[in-house]
Amino acid sequence: MAKTSKKNNTVAKKVRKLGRSLERREHVVERSLYFYHLCYDQYKLELQEADKLYQKGIIMLLVLPILGTVVARLGRIDLIGEMFVRVDVFLYYLFLCSAFFFFVVSVVYTVLCVCPRSDYKRLGAIIKWKKWREDYEKYLSDKPDSEKSVDDAMVEKICSNLAEAQTVNAPLNEKRRRHFKKSVQTVALGLISVLSAGLFYLLLRIQGV
Repeated sequence: MAKTSKKNNTVAKKVRKLGRSLERREHVVERSLYFYHLCYDQYKLELQEADKLYQKGIIMLLVLPILGTVVARLGRIDLIGEMFVRVDVFLYYLFLCSAFFFFVVSVVYTVLCVCPRSDYKRLGAIIKWKKWREDYEKYLSDKPDSEKSVDDAMVEKICSNLAEAQTVNAPLNEKRRRHFKKSVQTVALGLISVLSAGLFYLLLRIQGV
């Protein structure tokens, strides 16, 4: 009777120990999944931001030629001889050249905003991960005592890649945002110059010059 009781106590201890082990494992898995979702959500946000910046840059590249055409239409070469004789002619050419300069600078910043699209770090194709999973399953078959399952290893590997991608993609987006902001600022300065040049263009036409 005593032996049976002792045996039951031993079994009960093993069951409790196994239960605690399973609870710890569930807690670890839950934290791993939380970290995975956190990393993946940030990864998606960075790629979405990259697409938005690319679309904004393309729109800017479509708008800039139109503004350049306006500058070209406002340009007159018949008044160059009077540029240092009349103040209004001088200001007309000053604003016209300023507009051209600002639009060229804006094009440069826009191109810098659009170009790094291929530099983003991505998780890779599904076929790559399928191959990785198959290789790891073969690795585990040679180590039956391993406590880490293929799913746990895959989550850990993906989280590592996501964190690595974040260190590349986030600074790249920040750099592109700065370029786009400068592009918009120089376009705004160019528009002010165009409006000023247009005003002097009208004044000169009114004066019959």
